[in-house]
Amino acid sequence: MDKDGLMSLILLQEKEERLFRLLKEKEKILREIQHFEQELNNILKAIDNINQEKENTKKLIEKLLKTIENYEKNLKKITESLKTIKSKELYKNVLREKSKTENSIINTKNQLKQAYTQLNHIENSNELKDLLSKQKYMQEEIKNLKEDLESIEQSIIKAEKDIKDYKNTLDKSLIDFYEDVKKRVKPVFVPTDMKACSYCGTILPIDLYNRLIQNNIPSFMCPNCQRIIYKQSDIIK
Repeated sequence: MDKDGLMSLILLQEKEERLFRLLKEKEKILREIQHFEQELNNILKAIDNINQEKENTKKLIEKLLKTIENYEKNLKKITESLKTIKSKELYKNVLREKSKTENSIINTKNQLKQAYTQLNHIENSNELKDLLSKQKYMQEEIKNLKEDLESIEQSIIKAEKDIKDYKNTLDKSLIDFYEDVKKRVKPVFVPTDMKACSYCGTILPIDLYNRLIQNNIPSFMCPNCQRIIYKQSDIIK
């Protein structure tokens, strides 16, 4: 393989590595979206629980108000009936009923006061405020991540087309060679790192290294990791 062929395949490798990075970034974004959606789901459940507790408390307040109203209507009837009762025994019985109803009103009003206190606590709790703030944050993060995902997916489509179009400009023998080596090792091409392989760190044979540096050969295979070694200064212009 001559230097032009080497440079062509290194460029192909760079294009594929860029595509690989985009695909990994897409996976990362998808995991983050899944994480935030799960967190949002938990937050929404917690908010629903608080709202349900609030609705239950409101229903209890309505029930207690209705109960007090009924007690007060009954108390009014009892009070009116006392004016017409002549029997002492019956009068005492009605008085006991009146006292019992008054106590029921007092007890129910105490329950109503507690229910109002509970409702106020629910509506003004820091927990609900924190949850609503987190909900807004999570929704914004998910929105931004989905926008990033859409951008990444467009970049992936462009990168895949770029690779396909670029391969069409290369000789089939070059591509076959590259794909064959790629089945065994990735990346296929790695630059020298001083006198060592930049991938595995193996010190390179001095004769091959000198020939590479002196431009007598465009590349050679690392004796350890089997990747193809090239001189980076030949590629970076």
